[in-house]
Amino acid sequence: MSKKQERILTGIFLFFVCVQLAHFVHNGWYTYGHTAQVQRPQMGGTFRLALPALIQTTTRIFHVNDTSITAAAFDLITGFSALYLLYLMTVDLPLEEPDRPKDRALKILFFLAIIQFPLAWVVPWQRPETMPSALFLAFSLFCLAKIEKNRLWSLPLLAAVLIQTLVRTDVPLVFGAATAFVGLWSLVKKGSQGKFRASMDYIVIGSLIALISAGIQVYLHTLYPQASVDIQFGPNSTFHNLEILTIILAPFVSFALLLMVYRPPLTAVEKVAMASALLYLPMYFTFGLVTEARIYVPFLLIMCMVTARVSASFLSARFDAAT
Repeated sequence: MSKKQERILTGIFLFFVCVQLAHFVHNGWYTYGHTAQVQRPQMGGTFRLALPALIQTTTRIFHVNDTSITAAAFDLITGFSALYLLYLMTVDLPLEEPDRPKDRALKILFFLAIIQFPLAWVVPWQRPETMPSALFLAFSLFCLAKIEKNRLWSLPLLAAVLIQTLVRTDVPLVFGAATAFVGLWSLVKKGSQGKFRASMDYIVIGSLIALISAGIQVYLHTLYPQASVDIQFGPNSTFHNLEILTIILAPFVSFALLLMVYRPPLTAVEKVAMASALLYLPMYFTFGLVTEARIYVPFLLIMCMVTARVSASFLSARFDAAT
C-alpha cells in the first residue's frame, strides 16, 4: 500500500470517528438547550470570547436557527483536523527515522486504538472549546517540528496562539511554558552542545507564547473584573473524583511506566507534548472539575501521538532484536 492510499484510508476512518462524535455532541447540545433552566454565560465569566461569537456569526450567515448544529459542525471540522495532524506526526516525524511499512502500520494501529480513550470523555460535558484546543496543540507541535528546519514556521504558530487565547487562554500559556522548559533543559543537559540553536529557538518561541497568553489573560481579567476562578482542590480530592482521575490517566500512566523502565529516546516535540500534559495536570486538578474530563482531553490527544510513536518503535525494535 502506498503512502497516499494509507493516508486516504486513515483519513476516512478518522472522519467517520469525528462524524459520530459530532452527532453525539449535537444531541448533547440540543438536549441541554431544551432542558436547561439557566443558560451558561458565553462571554466574560469564562474568558472564552471567540467561539461564542464565531458560532453566533456563522448561525446568522447560514441562517441556521439551531446553534447545536453549528457547534457540532465546529467539533467535526476541528476534531478531524486535529486527529489527522496528530496521525501525520505519528507516522512521519522525525523525518530521519527509518520508514518501514510494518513500523508505519504498527504506529497507525496504536494511534487509532489509543485515541478512543480520550474521545470517550468528550461527549458527556458539552464545551465547544475542547476540540479547537486540541487542534491548536496539534498544529503547534507540527509547527515546532518544522521550526528546527525553517524558523518561518514560528509565524503561523504565533498566529495560532493569538486565536487560541480568545478560545481558551490556559492552553497556550501551559504550552509555551512547556516549550521553553524543554528548550532550557536541552540547553543545560550534558552532550547537547550540537543542539544549541534548536534549544534557543524553543526557549524564545516558548517564552513568547507564554507572555502573549499571560498578557491577554490579564487583559480579559481587567475587561471582566467580576469574573472569578474557583479553587476546586478540595472537591476534586474526594474518593469518587480521584477514581475518575485514575480511570482517565490509567492508559498514559502505563506508558509513563514504560518510559521509566526502558527509557526509549524521545524527540524534542514529544518532550514538549509530555511536558505540556504534565504541567497542565495540576492546573486541571486545582481549578477545573475532575468529573469534567473534557477539560484535559486536548492534552490526552497529543499524548496519544507520543504513546503510539514511542510504543510502536519500541516494540518493533524489540521484535527485530528477538529475530
